[in-house]
Amino acid sequence: MVFLHGYGADGNDLIGLGREWSRMLPHAAFVSPHAPEACGMAPMGRQWFNLTFRDPGEMTRGVAQAGPVLDAFLAAELERLRLPSSALGLVGFSQGTMVALAVGLTRTPPPAELIMVA
Repeated sequence: MVFLHGYGADGNDLIGLGREWSRMLPHAAFVSPHAPEACGMAPMGRQWFNLTFRDPGEMTRGVAQAGPVLDAFLAAELERLRLPSSALGLVGFSQGTMVALAVGLTRTPPPAELIMVA
């Protein structure tokens, strides 16, 4: 299960969910990576892509740019854990939701779970 945080947060923001969910899913592995970019609006946080809210196309471009980075991370994690792609679950929050949906809906095979929070 991969947790994808929102704009201005980092992987530490959601990994606690993994500790809670492990009671119900004792055989699951949980990871919550930091987004690849430092966040200009929250210097201690991270972002999957830049948001200025001035350009209507920035979200589409940002998701297109961040998607391959996330997909490569997912492939590496699945290989590291020796898990099939069909075992993947994605949990997205806010900006992480946008990237998780873009990647999750185009992976073959698709993730076993997609859990999204806006």
